[in-house]
Amino acid sequence: MGTASNNSIHTSQEVYNKSITNEWPVYGANNHAPVVANAIPNQLLVAGSSINYQFPINTFSDQDVGDVLTFTTSTLPGWLTFNPSTRTFSGVTPSTLGVTTITVTATDLYGFTANSIFTITHDNAPIAANVIPNQLASNGVAFSFQFNSNTFTDPDLETLTYSATGMPTGITFTPSTRTFSGTPTVVSSPTVTVTATDPGGLSITSAFVITVVATEATGGIITYSSGYTIHTFLSNGTFLSPVARNVEYLVVAGGGEGGDYYGGGGGAGGLLSGTLMLADGSYPVVVGAGGLYGYETHIITNGSNSTFSTLTAIGGGAGGWRGGSNGYGGGSGGGGGGSSDSGGAGVSGQGYAGGIGYPSPAIGGGGGGGAGGVGGNTSQLPPSYNYIIVGGSGGPGINNSISGTSIGYAGGGGGGGWCWTPATASHGGSTGATSRDSSLYISPPPRVNSGGGGGGAGSSQALGSAGATGIVIIRYLS
Repeated sequence: MGTASNNSIHTSQEVYNKSITNEWPVYGANNHAPVVANAIPNQLLVAGSSINYQFPINTFSDQDVGDVLTFTTSTLPGWLTFNPSTRTFSGVTPSTLGVTTITVTATDLYGFTANSIFTITHDNAPIAANVIPNQLASNGVAFSFQFNSNTFTDPDLETLTYSATGMPTGITFTPSTRTFSGTPTVVSSPTVTVTATDPGGLSITSAFVITVVATEATGGIITYSSGYTIHTFLSNGTFLSPVARNVEYLVVAGGGEGGDYYGGGGGAGGLLSGTLMLADGSYPVVVGAGGLYGYETHIITNGSNSTFSTLTAIGGGAGGWRGGSNGYGGGSGGGGGGSSDSGGAGVSGQGYAGGIGYPSPAIGGGGGGGAGGVGGNTSQLPPSYNYIIVGGSGGPGINNSISGTSIGYAGGGGGGGWCWTPATASHGGSTGATSRDSSLYISPPPRVNSGGGGGGAGSSQALGSAGATGIVIIRYLS
């Protein structure tokens, strides 16, 4: 058999000889079909954009040396053309969503073929239609935020999927509900990026900021106990809370001064305790001073009020003095002076009344009232003791554990008396003074920042002791 090539006629033996020496391409049954070595990847384009795509030269291969491949395609849409010599597709995609499937056929010199199929998807990218608002979170407080369903839209009405990066520590994102949630653990202000992606893989992003602020309030002396943060104010200050919170409080006013000249004990400062819901913000704190000591004979001063938020604890009433002076009213009332003088009244819910001073010979004062009970009346020891008059004991205060330790507050001061033994007091109140021992004419001061009442004087030559300064303590779960 002869084959025509270069306008020459060759014998079958010549064809065979040249074939096995690779001088000529292999014919007929000895030819190998081309194969797809690397599939043409699918193409994703924005709808309405241009395409100029050349598939790689190594897409098809043919092991027959010298064989030449030509390329054709299946029927193309009107917007797309194909140049076989450069393997290039060109055109402008439609402005609507669509998918075109194309078969590229490689044919060798002898009609053997191989096909590679790929798609061209023309898709509209999602749109960030509405801004995601910045968010404020509190460190250590549970946080949850769901961005609106209309934040992103898709012109092709495709279902979008979501992802997010850059969240604060402790916050995670749930794509199915578009929700950020968790409890932040670090004060920070990161930018969070949300990505919306359509089924074709086109996407758009939108960013917003989640600011995590410190939740611990400021003000006073800050301590920690049993899971609580405790703010103790020993003097005036400001409680500043960056977040709304429920707090426990103890507010104690200043104690009243003890009366002079066989005077009654000073009443304790009013005491308030409980819980309160606070909005975020700044709250002035006033810590009431105790009634003044030794200001002037027979001029006695009550303790000052303590205040926090809507709360006002009333200062303790001063003790009366011998010669016709009743105890003064206050948070707790002061004890009456000698001459059967009455004790001052206390404020309901904050303290109790003071005790009664002794009648003739008027040498003993009643005890100041406390937050936990009335002040004691003066008493006389048996007649054989020759008018030994014991001042009334100070009214009891109240123990409170808001600081993490049980401490007594707002005890009344003891009354002064003509005796050897001082009138007793507790919960920060001062004991009464005695007249039988010149070293005890003036009672010792009450415990600092207890709101306790001052003790009454035990001599005509002495003044009552000052009341104790109050205190304000606030605590909340850390």
